[in-house]
Amino acid sequence: MKIVCSQAEMLKSITTASRAIPTRTTLDILECFFIDAHEDTITITGNDLQLCIITKAEGDIVEEGSICINCRIFTDIIRKLPEGDICIESDENQNVRIECMKAKFVIPGRETREYPAAPVVQEEKGFEISNFDLKEIIRKTLFSVTDNDANKLMAGEHFEIDGKTLTVTALDGHRIAIVKYTLDDDYGAFDAVVIGKTLNEIAKIYSAEKEDAKEKTRISLSEKQIKFVSSTTTIISRTVEGKYYNVNQMIAGDFDTILKINKKDFLDSIERASLLIRETDRRPVVIGIGEESIELKITTTLGSMNEIVPVEMEGNEFVIGFNPKFIIEALRVIDDEKIDVKLVSSKAPMKIEAADGSYLYLILPVNIGA
Repeated sequence: MKIVCSQAEMLKSITTASRAIPTRTTLDILECFFIDAHEDTITITGNDLQLCIITKAEGDIVEEGSICINCRIFTDIIRKLPEGDICIESDENQNVRIECMKAKFVIPGRETREYPAAPVVQEEKGFEISNFDLKEIIRKTLFSVTDNDANKLMAGEHFEIDGKTLTVTALDGHRIAIVKYTLDDDYGAFDAVVIGKTLNEIAKIYSAEKEDAKEKTRISLSEKQIKFVSSTTTIISRTVEGKYYNVNQMIAGDFDTILKINKKDFLDSIERASLLIRETDRRPVVIGIGEESIELKITTTLGSMNEIVPVEMEGNEFVIGFNPKFIIEALRVIDDEKIDVKLVSSKAPMKIEAADGSYLYLILPVNIGA
């Protein structure tokens, strides 16, 4: 194999593929990139057997072939090379020669026959969505995924399609995040729970790429795999097995008290209250709901704080407590200037919901003994 491409292009491609390289593994071949050059296409693959990322690198193929190269050493070399064209060549003994201007490296490669093949996804169902919108959906829901792998369903996000409506749901036992998105076409039914870590990597990859509203991703589903295909990158992941929770049952009910609040004022006040909370501290922010305002209070070993935020209110006055982190994470991803906050009592969840139904956040309260 012999290929030539720019230092910047190779670094971008291996950075993307490295997101599927395991930090620890008993199968040392997985610590390598699989570099393949055939039919005018150079691809770089990372694979940890749960997540596989295949990305294209623009360049010239002088001689077709393939090679496996240790991810760490190859990335370190490429990152330190000067800007310019890099020539990467492997010989029959799997030695890899890397040249860029006056710099020359020779490192050992590995035979590609040892590398696990990328999973084959026989598409049973699928749909298309713009890269930008997919990234935004992930941004608005991923914070509600649990980081506890013991509960596989809560460690994933539920993607469900009914006709032209895509609903993405995440929950961790303390809160629920739901985003609804209208697709361009009617794709019938689609139902899959996608691993949260996979979605996190997708969001990072798309954030690093040049923003283009016209770029689309094809999402395909087979029995146990899901595939995300954009113009430059293919991401294949296992899905989470099992039936997702009946979220509609959880969010149903009448909310007697409705607050109309300026989102920025509410967020700023909660963030100020959080200044008095240590990482190990579990003190809630206490919200007193009044007719024309809410009063936020917090008391910790670092001090106390109270602040009045004006609101428009319909319903009952009462006091309720929340983990401020949960409110902050929801408010930060909401773009609306004004939000509707709906409540029932000090023992029932708080709902933040868009008027057009595009998002919904449900947050459980904390017992404050009131």
